[in-house]
Amino acid sequence: MTNSSKDSGDLLRASSWSNRTLIASVAAILLLTLYPFRFGLNGHVYGPVLPFFLDGWGKNAGKLDAFLNVLLFVPYGFGLALGSRKKGKSRAATLGLCLAGGALLSYTVELLQFYIPMRDSGWEDVFTNSSGSVVGFLLFELCGTFALGLLAGAERIFGAWLSLGRSVLVLTLYFGLWFALSLLFAREVRLSGWQPASLLVVGNRISAQSRSGWKGEVAQLEFWDHALSDRFARALTAHEAAGPGGPASLAEYDFTGSPPLPDRRDFLPDLDWTDPTRALNPAGALVLNPESLLVSRGPVSALVSDFQTTQQFAVRVSCKPAEVAGTDGRIVSIAQPSGAPDLELRQQGASLVLWFRTPIASKRSSMAWHIPNVFEVDQARDILVSWDGSDLAVYVDGNKERRTYELGLGVVLAQLVRRFRAAESQRYQYIFYAQVFFPAGWITGLAWRKLAARPMARSLLAVLAVLLPPLLFASIARGEVRSVPNVMLWMAMLLAGVLWINADGRAWDSSVDPNTPHPERS
Repeated sequence: MTNSSKDSGDLLRASSWSNRTLIASVAAILLLTLYPFRFGLNGHVYGPVLPFFLDGWGKNAGKLDAFLNVLLFVPYGFGLALGSRKKGKSRAATLGLCLAGGALLSYTVELLQFYIPMRDSGWEDVFTNSSGSVVGFLLFELCGTFALGLLAGAERIFGAWLSLGRSVLVLTLYFGLWFALSLLFAREVRLSGWQPASLLVVGNRISAQSRSGWKGEVAQLEFWDHALSDRFARALTAHEAAGPGGPASLAEYDFTGSPPLPDRRDFLPDLDWTDPTRALNPAGALVLNPESLLVSRGPVSALVSDFQTTQQFAVRVSCKPAEVAGTDGRIVSIAQPSGAPDLELRQQGASLVLWFRTPIASKRSSMAWHIPNVFEVDQARDILVSWDGSDLAVYVDGNKERRTYELGLGVVLAQLVRRFRAAESQRYQYIFYAQVFFPAGWITGLAWRKLAARPMARSLLAVLAVLLPPLLFASIARGEVRSVPNVMLWMAMLLAGVLWINADGRAWDSSVDPNTPHPERS
């Protein structure tokens, strides 16, 4: 066999990955660029700029962002090159296709980003993404045939070895490994390391070192040691009847009287001024500023203990800020006189900021939750934040914040490779789930091929393989991932893996001679 014929044979063997490469690359691009998939007509419109012109040239992105933009489109260019060369197109035509395809897909993404408030669009990304597609073409020309030939060979060997019984064993070991990793990651997102000697503080800081701290009035403060239902939280913050059987708070302070203020539930110490001589209107409405704040007369160790035991909490505060622009101060916190707090609700301009201590948050101080457009000057707000061990729900005056905030296992994994962004935390979870269940679908899809002559057994395998692993994983996983929507998502991802591994039609197996021409070429 000549070298030319050998290269052609290698390319045909590698062609079973053309559709897979394109499907996986496009799915990754759409997830990483268009999340959270919330589009609005009031996008990034600056002046008379038409959306077709995007937001101009650049986003002031750094070199790392430019590199990641190039890297993102490399697999896409690789898949386009593979598909084009498989059809017998010339190198020049394939290069043109990769450049045009990369530019068209990138421009489409940037145009859609124009209508996502959290995203910025610009021509710089079109240029870097298109360059990435061209890099993918170059990689294919340099080593694509060889690399994909190795993949096809490995798939053929593994598929021949993977009997039905071995598939069950491999999947059992696979999910066992992920479960062990999940237990390890779960330690990083627990409410741990809180100080029993911490005090409850209402106002800026115990030390009052910052003169730009919080200014305003507080009317009510409540704590629960568990998450609250959506219905109850909405009704409570809207000052509506929540119905009988609503959970009583663990601690409750009413600020209409004069300090010292007792906890109505007799669970926590009284709140009192740190310096009565600097208190404003101590006998009337409680007005706080950086020099006048309320502190519990003793540690709130019982509250700290309950939070760490249940791994959940809810905090409600009714307040009215006196300033918005330039404000950056704590409204409520659980903290010691010095050092970082265990929990804080802070006003930063018009935004509400929530931070609480976990091992991962202690390592990454940027891991705070920012909820925008909450505060207005002299406008009372009834705010409730509810944490169920993984998801943060925020309610303001009866309305739930649309954005979902998560601190799950995906965040632990993601922060190892990139800067954490709280607004994208749910995307990190989706990526984590895909890493667990999508490869499990590959294994199932390879075993599914073995039963081509037995349609009933094949159907039974497909049903059991898609249903059982997610249900078993949910039964042993952490409580916050036992929800029905998550289990349905896992099933969908596993099924997607089955379909993806068989996306190129005829699959290589041990009975196929690798030198046999592909049906498309015969």
